[in-house]
Parts: sequence; C-alpha cells; structure tokens
Amino acid sequence: MSFHYFPEFHRIIYQDKKLSIPKKYVEKYWKGMSNPIFLRFPNGVEQQIFWGESNTNDDICFQKNWENFAKCLKYGNLLTFKHIGGPYFMVNIFGVNSLEINYSNVKSIVDQQVVEEVAKEIAKQPQRKSNIKREISMDLDSKHQEFSGMMKKANQNPFFEVVLSKTYAAGFYLSIPSEFSTQQLKKLEDINATLRVGEDTPMQVGFKFYKFNKSIISGGWTLFCREYNLKVNDVCKFVMIQSRPLSFTVIIDRAKDRPRAKKLSRLNQRSK
Repeated sequence: MSFHYFPEFHRIIYQDKKLSIPKKYVEKYWKGMSNPIFLRFPNGVEQQIFWGESNTNDDICFQKNWENFAKCLKYGNLLTFKHIGGPYFMVNIFGVNSLEINYSNVKSIVDQQVVEEVAKEIAKQPQRKSNIKREISMDLDSKHQEFSGMMKKANQNPFFEVVLSKTYAAGFYLSIPSEFSTQQLKKLEDINATLRVGEDTPMQVGFKFYKFNKSIISGGWTLFCREYNLKVNDVCKFVMIQSRPLSFTVIIDRAKDRPRAKKLSRLNQRSK
C-alpha cells in the first residue's frame, strides 16, 4: 500500500506579515491543491485561507482572509505547516524564544468579527440604570441573507431552526438564535458537541460562546456543510438530544425540494 508524504515547511513572520509558500514545496507538492486551504491550530481554531500568485513575482502567497487573521501573529513568529490530508494543514507557532506560544490569542476571523460586532452593539446602546437588564440584538451576518431562528419547547426536546445564508452554507460558521442560547446554553462554556443526521455517524463541532448570550458553531461546521452538501436557503433544524455531553439531531429541509423552489425554478426556465 502506498501513500503520499508531504514534508513540513516553515515560515517566519516578518513586519509586513505576508506569507509565501516555499517554491520547492510548490513545485513538488502543491499541484492539485484545493483553494482555499484550511489551517488548524492546537487550540481548535480552524481558518480558511485562499491562495494565489503574488503580483510582484511567481510566488504562491496566502491572500484572502490571511491579512485579517495575521493580526494575531507577531513579528518573528515561526510557523510550521504539516499537511494532514486534503486541503488541511496543522500549524504550530513558535516565538522568538523558540518556545511554542500560548494559543489563547490565536482566533479565527469569525471570532474577531463576533467580538467587534458585540463591541459595536454595546456602543449603540443608550445608558440605562444598572438594575435594568440590557438586551442586545445583533446580526452576525448583516452583509448576507438574514437567518430566521426559532425555538419551541412544548412537550418535546428543545430545538432551533436556521435558514442557511451564503456565509453559513459556505461553512464559515453558524450563528445560534439568541433565545435558544439564553435558555439552553447559558451555563455552558466553549465545548465540543455532536451533530447527527438520521442514522449517520455523528460529527463533532465546536460551540463558542460570547457575552450577551451569543453563540456560534465554528470548528467542524465546514466539514459538516461539505458532508451534507448544504446550500443557501436550506433549513437545518437542530433538536437537542442531551445537554451533557451536548448533542443534536439535525433535520435538513432542502430548498430545492420545497414546492416554492420548484415553482420558481420552472418560472425562471420559462422566462429564458
């Protein structure tokens, strides 16, 4: 039985924080590489990175998403990249003292966006007395199609539903409705959970929790979207089976299977 061996490569972060892939590595191992690739870090963060040729030379460089993500890196950091299959690379980071860093400050772009949005919403809130609860309504996906979420709890397991926007269907992250987060996830911290569709093997994802009862599914959501070929306007219903360990059954309502979607498709074909 044969297997492909991809050696590690190393890059040092300089002041401009740009990152290119060694030419020899590109020549030997980069052919057929997916675009984007995914970088995984020891703290569970997974970052999607697009790559392409540099404008000034023929180097292959990290491009879309890299500039924002690199803000959490420091000048002189040494990064090691180990290919672990498909579009995935395991990345370790070392400081100028040659010791591996504390990864608590390494956050995905999604994490940074959530923190920034929370800060913006706080700034917008009028000053109130301390004994009045502050309710913050925040749209984490304001540039894309809004999701609709709902949670019902009448003689059945609690659940929520999400209509997939472009961002969600692409696998960046999935925002959980605030009502469900408040009532069901408030006492939990950043944890892993399992999602199961029908009798399929459960898949693990990461839940991240923020202030004001906002929570998202991030790590592992990309793989789940790919596994089930999720598309924009698909509706995913997450039924909580148990809270410890946290697990959900997921029911997928395909947009293409709904009567309205089929009718619109026929109308579009007639108008061409």
